[in-house]
Amino acid sequence: LRRDVATVAEMLKREYPGAGENADGVDKDGRKSAKRGGGYATFMAGKWHVGSEYPPDASHEWIQNTMGDETHPTPIQRGFDKFYGTLGGGGSYYQPPSLVEDDKVVKEIMPEGFYYTDAINDKACEFIDTVSKSDQKPFFMYVAHCAPH
Repeated sequence: LRRDVATVAEMLKREYPGAGENADGVDKDGRKSAKRGGGYATFMAGKWHVGSEYPPDASHEWIQNTMGDETHPTPIQRGFDKFYGTLGGGGSYYQPPSLVEDDKVVKEIMPEGFYYTDAINDKACEFIDTVSKSDQKPFFMYVAHCAPH
């Protein structure tokens, strides 16, 4: 994992390494940067799959305790305001194994009729709806479906 390269979300917010901050926007004293340079609201939905692997059979507890460490960065750590998706690369479309909303593992059993691709689209539409009704414009949204693979 290259920690010296800024993500698009970080570039939009200007929260990339420099001026005494690391790649997570944390200064040498451990304070999180509150910068919102550029004024973008940022959202990601879908497959993250950055950093080390999240095994499809990993427990929710393992995922919650592992995500965010040095080798398992999360979209929130890398500059996105909101995230809904899977951290790992593969799994079920009906019960995604590493499904996360923001920085919380979704532990619930998915309801009848749940399909991951539809859920990604629904969350993306919710974000657009929320942002379009607020003063927080412009926005950047990155949607990464698993199905087209």
